[in-house]
Amino acid sequence: MLLSRLLLAMLIGGGVSAQSAGGGGAPTQAPAVEAARISLRVGDHAGYGRLVFDWPSPPAYSVERSGETHLVRLPRGADQAVASLRRLPRNVSALRVVPAGVEITLRPGARLRDFRMGARLVFDALDPPAEAASRAPAVPPMREARPRPAVAQPTASPPEIQAAATPPPTRDVLPAPPPVPAPPPLPAATAAPARMSTGWTLPFPPETGAAMLQRGEEWLIILDTAPDMPLPATPRPGMAYRALPAGALLTLSGGQASPLLRRAGGRWELDTAPAPEAAIERAPIFAVREGAGRLAMPVSGAHRVVPLQDPQSGLPMLVGTLRLDQSRVAMARHLVDLQLLETALGVAVIARSDALIMRAGGERFVLDAEGGGRLALGTMLSLAEQASAMLPETVTRSFDLPHGTPGELSARLRAQSGGLAEMAPLSRGGPRLAAAETLLALGQPQEAQAMVQLARQEDPLLASQGRAALLFGAAALAAGRLEEAALLDIEPVSQEAALWRGLYLALTGQGEQGAALLINGRAILRTYPEALQRNLLPRVAEALADARQLPAARALLDGGQIMPGLELARAILAERQGEGEAALAAYDAMMGGRDRRMRAEAMRRATELRLARGEIDAITAARNLEQTLFAWRNDADEIANRSRIAALRQEGGDALGALALLREAAALFPDRQAVLQPAIIRAFIGAMEQATPLNAVAMYDAHRELIPSGGDGTAALTMLAERLVALELPERAVALLNQVMARTSPGEARAAAGARLAMLHLRGRDAPRALAALAASHAAELAPALQRERALLEARARAAQGPGQGEASAFAALGPDGDEALAEFLAERRNFAGAAAALGRHLDRAVQGQSAPLQPGLVRALVRQAALLALAEDAPGLAGLRVARGPILAGSPGEAAFNLLTSDPVRGLADLPRLQRELELFRVLPARLDQLRMRSAMAR
Repeated sequence: MLLSRLLLAMLIGGGVSAQSAGGGGAPTQAPAVEAARISLRVGDHAGYGRLVFDWPSPPAYSVERSGETHLVRLPRGADQAVASLRRLPRNVSALRVVPAGVEITLRPGARLRDFRMGARLVFDALDPPAEAASRAPAVPPMREARPRPAVAQPTASPPEIQAAATPPPTRDVLPAPPPVPAPPPLPAATAAPARMSTGWTLPFPPETGAAMLQRGEEWLIILDTAPDMPLPATPRPGMAYRALPAGALLTLSGGQASPLLRRAGGRWELDTAPAPEAAIERAPIFAVREGAGRLAMPVSGAHRVVPLQDPQSGLPMLVGTLRLDQSRVAMARHLVDLQLLETALGVAVIARSDALIMRAGGERFVLDAEGGGRLALGTMLSLAEQASAMLPETVTRSFDLPHGTPGELSARLRAQSGGLAEMAPLSRGGPRLAAAETLLALGQPQEAQAMVQLARQEDPLLASQGRAALLFGAAALAAGRLEEAALLDIEPVSQEAALWRGLYLALTGQGEQGAALLINGRAILRTYPEALQRNLLPRVAEALADARQLPAARALLDGGQIMPGLELARAILAERQGEGEAALAAYDAMMGGRDRRMRAEAMRRATELRLARGEIDAITAARNLEQTLFAWRNDADEIANRSRIAALRQEGGDALGALALLREAAALFPDRQAVLQPAIIRAFIGAMEQATPLNAVAMYDAHRELIPSGGDGTAALTMLAERLVALELPERAVALLNQVMARTSPGEARAAAGARLAMLHLRGRDAPRALAALAASHAAELAPALQRERALLEARARAAQGPGQGEASAFAALGPDGDEALAEFLAERRNFAGAAAALGRHLDRAVQGQSAPLQPGLVRALVRQAALLALAEDAPGLAGLRVARGPILAGSPGEAAFNLLTSDPVRGLADLPRLQRELELFRVLPARLDQLRMRSAMAR
């Protein structure tokens, strides 16, 4: 019975005193009872006292605190167990039965810690903080006086744990290979080369085995013998010591760098701040299935098994120690009955089944089930698969996803759901997250997301924890709900979190940023359960190939040859490698497949590739992409596709179709109005440019709100004003240009609008308004052409104010640049002689050094000069112009008109044939002048 109680104490945590184990004094445990009854055990430990209620099945309970009094609400039946208790544990001053359950009163300053272990409810009365800091543990028993445990067997259902120092006689301890004697102490010659040590040689015997792993913020160092000398509770700064019945535990607090535990001089040495060159490359320990329900882990130096309580989950942890410092578990596995932890040295297993047994011997550790049972191991990876999926020691994780067959995972989920139903609401947060991880492993991300959301709603503390938010975002991402997965877009706390964030960024259009994170975390994918791998691996491979991370994409695809769903990723990789024909063939094959997402994506990519290769035009590409809108309905993808189709339609000259498509998208997705608005505005402006003037004006009247601010809006309004002028609607054009002036800040755009407005006012013979428009749009620095245009407009406006203002003086200030404008102004005033003289001065400079054929603008100007001289009845001037300019007009479209205007008048019958020719010339002159105007316009 003493050994049974010792093993029980090992499973529920901490050492146990001789008195609490039944070595003397009053009994500390109720006698064995029937399964229908409830037993109560007490014990005193270093730093706390313990109450353990052992129920036939897990009960529902809750704890209400009021000062030192704690009301534990329990189902009926605990009164007999409390009545049979003969003493109270450490730090408990009173224990009594009340109608609602049990009331525990603690000594002042003590704190109550409660947790569940299977069907047991454990309540620890912790020492006050001041005492806990100054208390030193009792000296552990000498190692010769303690039997060497061969079996660590945690069970929960019976009131007492049945175990022995040797295996049960009904079965072999290790059927194969046979047990071997314990290896002798390692000689000093096998230790690492001598160096200047910065570590601490642990005061433990040379034959001691050790293991080391990280749990949360703490590093655990487990040794399987007692120390050579008593150790204080704090042997070193940041380090805590606790004696275990089967050895000792050293805990390094959070914030410490990765420590190094190694053999040196025949003993274990711990370096809490090792140099980089001191790192040891440790061989991985792989788990291999033996038979139907046994797991073996071959490793050199396998020594003993030390049971203790996991500080994170509160579940039993079985630690396999080694006498050599060369091996570690590099790949964690979360199975239904057990959880194999990643370690820095040795083996560590969390027992999730009461029947789990772990034994050491024959250079290996064996995990088995008690009484001939079988462990639920699921589909185990082969040694080659484990080696390829092995992660470096530096990889950090955030999730704890279980492995197993769908049936085993479903059974685990049912057990978790049953446990949740019996728990108090505020204690369900952690178990709900564990159930969500099981749902993710089963390939049910929607249900996992709902489970996490429920946990965050019920538990206010859990809602602020990063792990819960990360798990929620991961489940949403796996379910394809990108908006709800936005919780992943934060600075990752681990490489596993970086993997999920990278996939989120890739799926939301930030491929380059996401690819960098995916490259670093892609190895973690191989450690995920199969159902989750099938969900994520294709998308990660597609993201890497799309971001042109070709080596990483090839490596990922080469490792997933037999996994379905990778066809699209392989086609994208072929396209990125320049294998266009192969990529198109793969896309075309996927278009006839059953996967809707892959079919739509293949249609889209094949269309874009054919467009890039020049096989189809923009309008055909737009029509092809429109088919993808109905092949796969996804909000983010559909909006991106509609925007792309609209851009192609606008490129192909169908801006009105693009506008209709985008406005339909805005109506379907009102919450994306802000995202779609820029594309809608561009399509609207394009539609106005392509529409007839009347339709453009009608579109503006119907959708004035779509005119943007800034330069684009100014350009659109100016364009519309020009079209209104073409429709002989100058008043509306003036109103639009006034709007442009009002919405444009001083500068070149405002000056150009003012010039156009002044021109319209001059056409309406409103010189004061023209001058006002020019003054309102004045700017200091303008392009030379615009500056000259505004100066001419100002001169025309001032000259148009009347004879009293000096008609020619306004143009004289412009110098030679004002002659052409002056000629036009004088012609409007019917001063033909002055207009011909001003135009002649301009042409003297323009045609200087020119030869036939002249530019159309100069030909037209010479014909105009001849017409002005004819109107002025200046025969000498016409004769001189014919002699001076006639040769350079030879062969031009204006030659006939020029000759007609400059020829001598009809004086008699001899001139009648010439008159006939001139009349024929007048008949064809309008057509020739139109041809001249067209050439002049094309030249401008």
